[in-house]
Amino acid sequence: MKKNVLFICLLSFLGYNLFSQEVIIGKEEFLFTVPDIPIRTGEGYDFNYNQMIYKQQWIHAEGEIGKIAFYYSGGTPVTYDIVVYMGHTTKNEFQNNDDYIPIDDLTLVFDGQYTVSDTLGWSEIDLDVPFNYNNNDHLVIAIDRNSKTDADGIFYSTIIGDDHVTRKTYSEYYNIDPADPVFYDCIDIHNKTPRLKLTGNFEISDYLYIYGTKHKDISTTPCT
Repeated sequence: MKKNVLFICLLSFLGYNLFSQEVIIGKEEFLFTVPDIPIRTGEGYDFNYNQMIYKQQWIHAEGEIGKIAFYYSGGTPVTYDIVVYMGHTTKNEFQNNDDYIPIDDLTLVFDGQYTVSDTLGWSEIDLDVPFNYNNNDHLVIAIDRNSKTDADGIFYSTIIGDDHVTRKTYSEYYNIDPADPVFYDCIDIHNKTPRLKLTGNFEISDYLYIYGTKHKDISTTPCT
């Protein structure tokens, strides 16, 4: 009986990995460097809480997200204490610095250490709790950084449109409360989007979308 259970678990594990799919947002050749998203890597203002909206038409796939990754320049390996939340929203953008998505609308999917790579490429986060994305609403990813750790690398972002899809909050002295992310040292909204890779079991509508910047044509062929 124990062998059968182990065999079923092994099949489930292999099935997830063999049939998992990727959705990548932001083309590699059209990148911007933004020191504060998805988490701040530069010196000072160590406490961050950032919310990022990824629109449905950028994802175009329904299913369970088991892993997320952000594109990192490499450098000295650094480990951050972070909490990751995900959720759905009909909000197209943040209207002003006081506008944010309430914590009650989000689900905690990861609470632990996040180590960025020492080489150029994807720095991954295996979610503690997979998130089921409905492919109707936009996807929200919020990251709460709780450690005073600086890195010499930087994450890459892209510009897909004019909407202010990213809201960043950071502070030098106060650990930001995700339930009330206002009245801190710096709050800003802008249209830059961290390059993102979603890995999971998806029902893809025709094809994966991979976007360039707002000035480039949209590619509907993966990896091109």
